[in-house]
Amino acid sequence: MNTSLIKHAETIIKIKNNGLDAQLIKLFPLNEIINCCKRIEDINILKDDYKENEIFQKELVRDENFILYLNEVYKKELDIDGFEKLIEDIQKHNDMISNYPIKNVLDILNNSQLSCQAYYSYLKYFLNYTDSSEFKRIITNNLNHFFEQSDITFETLTEKERELLKSNILDNYNLVPIKNIKEIYEILVNNEELRKFILFLNDKKLYLPLNLDLYEMIAKNAKEIRILIEKIVNKVNDEIVYKLLLKWLENDCKLYDLKVLESKIGDIDIEKIKDIASNKSKYINFIYGNKLKQFPLELMQDGMEELIIYAISNNKNGFLRLIENNINDFLSIPSNSILYDKNFYINYINLNSLTNKHLNELKTMIIDRDCNIDILDNQVYTFEEIKTLYKVNKNYIYLYNNLLDLKIDERLLRIRQFIKKDLLKESIEDWQIENLTKLIKIKPLYMWLEQDFNKIKDIKIEDVVQILINYDCIQKFIPEIMNQNVLLYILRNIDNVSNYDNVKYIINNIEDIDVYWKYLKKEMNFSEEFIQKYKENINEFLLNNGAELAYKYFKDRNIEQKESFKLIVKSELMGEFKKLKYHTNDLNREIDYKLN
Repeated sequence: MNTSLIKHAETIIKIKNNGLDAQLIKLFPLNEIINCCKRIEDINILKDDYKENEIFQKELVRDENFILYLNEVYKKELDIDGFEKLIEDIQKHNDMISNYPIKNVLDILNNSQLSCQAYYSYLKYFLNYTDSSEFKRIITNNLNHFFEQSDITFETLTEKERELLKSNILDNYNLVPIKNIKEIYEILVNNEELRKFILFLNDKKLYLPLNLDLYEMIAKNAKEIRILIEKIVNKVNDEIVYKLLLKWLENDCKLYDLKVLESKIGDIDIEKIKDIASNKSKYINFIYGNKLKQFPLELMQDGMEELIIYAISNNKNGFLRLIENNINDFLSIPSNSILYDKNFYINYINLNSLTNKHLNELKTMIIDRDCNIDILDNQVYTFEEIKTLYKVNKNYIYLYNNLLDLKIDERLLRIRQFIKKDLLKESIEDWQIENLTKLIKIKPLYMWLEQDFNKIKDIKIEDVVQILINYDCIQKFIPEIMNQNVLLYILRNIDNVSNYDNVKYIINNIEDIDVYWKYLKKEMNFSEEFIQKYKENINEFLLNNGAELAYKYFKDRNIEQKESFKLIVKSELMGEFKKLKYHTNDLNREIDYKLN
């Protein structure tokens, strides 16, 4: 028998006898497994728990001293699940538990306050700081805090960022949020004054709910902010300061706010300060000089507060006087009014220009799926402009955006002419808007009609729109066009006729030019004799778009319907259609009658 097979079989038996998994043969050389079995036989393992534990078994093979650590953990009845987590992390980092003194390992397992997720990081990076109970507490709390998140591993931190964990500033979930923790550590490492500020807040138990954006704001003036807050704390109790600072955070951590608070807070009674801190708009009103003295800020509905805060912060004093003088009208504006849309009051309107009449109109100007003012270009408009464009089709706003270099009255005149007749209700492409804009800037739509196209009989204002869109192509034909039907034919077939020089040629050769007539003539088998005989009628039929309409209808009919429809078209071309009299089910019989 092959000696290697015998040796292999003996090894498997030895593995089984020592409670190890035979799968270890796939992971380690045989001699390492055999040595592990000898260690187990020489040093009796105190408990059998390892037999069902893949992590422990791997470590018994790879680290000859692990058995000593395992026995100590069993002997002292320490956290076996935590120890397993520690060994798992050791293996992930290709480390050895025997690289660390057993005393330190046991200390970590004895630390009931430390999360097992943090065992390995504590062991690897902070062994030298565990003698002091205060250091032990700080590092424990900071590590626990860090391991509340799983997006960033501890190893990705720089040495300076890990050093932060030795300070008493990282363990509060408000002051140091776990979201974006890596970025927050980076800011703290690079800003000593910010570290002092966070430590100050921690010492004072002012656990403000900070985030990355607020960190970045505070970092710019961390020293001045800390000094001002220290002065405020000396004047008012911590509970009131905390509420005031919450409002300060909401107002983007402005240094100006703290300067005002520090200078005024000592002269105000506690109840007044509580009132200021109870409501963001009251806070803003106080910071910016009590610009609203009579307005009942406590009655504000959704959306009102942000609007009022914006008005106070941006010196919209005319608007503030307006709402104080018309409190009931303002309060009756519903929360879905466009007045409370930030785009409206920040980008589109000067709040100081509003009147009480406008407030009442805003009660019915709500934001819904038909309100398209958000596609206006970002600039200030008059209320009349907003009112005109409120709830119109997007096409009108696209056109209006192109007219903004005109004076307000001129662009309003032009757009209202389009809106009144709903002339842009169909979909329209960018190039069409551009073509239309160029000519509408020259003069309004009706002036084009009266001055340039009034000789065209039966022309309508919507026809003028199409002329202006296609003006470059149709301009040369305008002097000859006397009737609407000729105009419409050229507009409908602008791509086909643009290469011709005059209308007379187009009309005389319309049978050759009209693509749909070619299709219809072929489908209906009209003879040349018939075509020549009724040439005048056919030309009129084509000018009125008859060929296109007839062909599109004809091609989707069934055979029986096609035969009937052929007779109807034929009678129209002969000029006899109006003489036909037919009733239900009599159509074929009557139109089959030989017409003279």
